[in-house]
Amino acid sequence: MKISDRLAIEISLLDITQQEAARRCGMSRQRLWDILDKRNPRFASVKTITDGLGLEIGIRKRGGGEIGFDVGTFMQECEKQNLPFDSLSEILKIMGFLLEVSKKK
Repeated sequence: MKISDRLAIEISLLDITQQEAARRCGMSRQRLWDILDKRNPRFASVKTITDGLGLEIGIRKRGGGEIGFDVGTFMQECEKQNLPFDSLSEILKIMGFLLEVSKKK
């Protein structure tokens, strides 16, 4: 599932208006939907939206087990490089990892 679809589902599950979702994310309603309409939004945009909606981006190894690298440093670099989220997710999948969005713990 593309991240823009996942975020749209999360917004509908919160049962809030588009305007309220945008307010929580610190952006205009038009900006939020422009990002989601791109179909492969950049990592930093996804992070802004997930933070605003009380979600987090995480990594797990397919099949379980230890990840083997510092996830915090990796996430910082992802935000710095600001690659398209779904493209980054596909690269990680090839390497045996899953980039996921979930409720903050």
